[in-house]
Amino acid sequence: MGVGQLLESKRAPIIDRWRELVVGTYPAQASRLLDRTRDQFRNPVGHAINESVVELYDGLVGEGPVSDLREAVDRVVRIRAVQDFIPSEAVGFVMQVKQAVRDEARAGGISAQDETALRHFDARVDELALLAFDVYSSCREQMMVIRSRALERRTSHLLKLAQRLGDPYACADAISSETDLEGGPGA
Repeated sequence: MGVGQLLESKRAPIIDRWRELVVGTYPAQASRLLDRTRDQFRNPVGHAINESVVELYDGLVGEGPVSDLREAVDRVVRIRAVQDFIPSEAVGFVMQVKQAVRDEARAGGISAQDETALRHFDARVDELALLAFDVYSSCREQMMVIRSRALERRTSHLLKLAQRLGDPYACADAISSETDLEGGPGA
C-alpha cells in the first residue's frame, strides 16, 4: 500500500489517534472532560480540537498550500495560548500527527519507497508547525497588548482619583484598597 493510499484509507484511525494524542497533552481531569462530549456548547475546546484536527489532516494530505490551514490551526493554538502551555507544548500538537501516521504505517507494513514519500508529508507537517508558532506568537502579542491597555486604564483611573482628592498619598491608598478588593496582597 502506497503512502497516499495509506493516508486516505486510514484517515479515520489516524485522525482518531492524533486527536487522542492532542487531548493527552492536557491534565488527566481535563482530558476526560475533552473526551466526554463533542457538543460544541458543552465542550467548546473539545469541539475546536475535533474540528481542527480533521481539517488540518485533510489539508496536510491534500496538495494545497499549508498557509491555507491558518484558520484551522488558529482555532486550537488560540485556545492553547491562553492556557498554561509553554510555547513548545502549545504548538507541539501539530507534530503529533507524524506519530499517528507512523503508528498506522507500521501496522500497514510500509516499504522503504514509502518512507521517502512520508518525508514529503513530514515536510508539510513541519511547515504547519512553523505556521502554528507564528499564530501562537501573534496570540501572545495580542494578550500582552490587552493587558498593557488594562494596566494603563487602571493607572489613569487611579491618577484621576488622586487628583480629585488632592492628596498626594491618595493614589497609594487607592491602589492598596483596589488590591484588597481584588484579593491581592493586602486581602
